[in-house]
Amino acid sequence: MPRVKTPQKYWGLHLSLGHELAEHVAKALYPRFFLHRDLTLMLIRVATRPDILTSPKRNADDVLALHRAYARNPDAVLGCLTFLRKTIADWKKYPAGIVRLYLRQHALHWKAEWNGQPVPLSGMDDKDLASNLTLRAGFTITADTVKKARQQITKEDRIYGIFERPEVKQHFRDGGFTPRQKRQPKGRKKAVRVVVTA
Repeated sequence: MPRVKTPQKYWGLHLSLGHELAEHVAKALYPRFFLHRDLTLMLIRVATRPDILTSPKRNADDVLALHRAYARNPDAVLGCLTFLRKTIADWKKYPAGIVRLYLRQHALHWKAEWNGQPVPLSGMDDKDLASNLTLRAGFTITADTVKKARQQITKEDRIYGIFERPEVKQHFRDGGFTPRQKRQPKGRKKAVRVVVTA
């Protein structure tokens, strides 16, 4: 009997590539360059889909953010984009990398057997997903490779997924309390005695 898989909770390459990009920036020691979440997301979007830059009206936020980041520190932005493009190209050369890229970017898979209806990837077994990705990749992908890639993604979701919850994002953005912190008791309040004198 197959074991029940832990469903994938979050999507987006930033969960897989964000940590590697932060390590690259720390090693490269770019002067006056600080990598934050919005900049990381924008760099990953531009690195994976460079056609964003060809339609500035539709993608005005990303184009403007890239323009500002490049104006401040061109070497760091070009270095980060080069690193991301190289990492994605390296991942496309081996089976586990292809599976991770596909699972991070797609929540559904379109199957001809289902009359063109989308099938959730979490509902597909490893062997079926491996056979579909083998046709797409051009080299053999085994069910064991898919299993290991799913385990890696589940591990990343546990480590980095905490930043994906809306209340935690709001906490880091606004500095307020999360609902969990509001429920925690702060300790006993001291009773105040009021003495009435006439």
